[in-house]
Amino acid sequence: MTYRTALTTPLATGLATALATALAAVALVLAPAPSASAQASAQAGAQAGAQPDARAALPTKRLVNDRGDRDTQVVDATRMIVRSAPEQGRRATVSVAVPDGLVAGSQVVFHINTDTDATPEIAYFGAVSSEFRGYRMKSWTATGAELPLTCGRLNAAIDGTQARLAFNPLCINRGVRSFGVSFHLVAASGEATQDDWLPAPRIFSGRVRAIAA
Repeated sequence: MTYRTALTTPLATGLATALATALAAVALVLAPAPSASAQASAQAGAQAGAQPDARAALPTKRLVNDRGDRDTQVVDATRMIVRSAPEQGRRATVSVAVPDGLVAGSQVVFHINTDTDATPEIAYFGAVSSEFRGYRMKSWTATGAELPLTCGRLNAAIDGTQARLAFNPLCINRGVRSFGVSFHLVAASGEATQDDWLPAPRIFSGRVRAIAA
């Protein structure tokens, strides 16, 4: 399977929209359907996390480890750490370890889920060492309104071993209580690409509180 893209153009409304559309299309084409085991894990995680409004029962940090596909991946995301915002006005963070280093032309997507359904409400799209955008999502592949740049910051550098998102949960929704994250890496390797997900394709991590304090 091959895919080519160029995501180093200047910021412009039309190109930003094209970026989101292209990345969403890649996610749709490359993403396999969740396996039965992944679905079971997701259900277990949802039960462990309880309802989003059951804030006191949720942790302020989640560690998500790789499913063990390093032998088959050229570039592999091995670990994700999801942390609540320490207090109002501060940012929640999602850090993803990529030990082999991110490569030029690769793209990362952080999907954020704030309710009990199976689709993201927010996604941050970015090209490695290039531009990024945050969008409200209508589905896994359809973008809605763009988020202000002040709501979040995505960092992913060429040869860097970490992709990191920091965002203000209250920018998403003033009433948000918790969130889970699904990370998607689309890595360039010559003319071909490969993709990797944490925890699994279109599956979210266990929830954390939106704001710890």
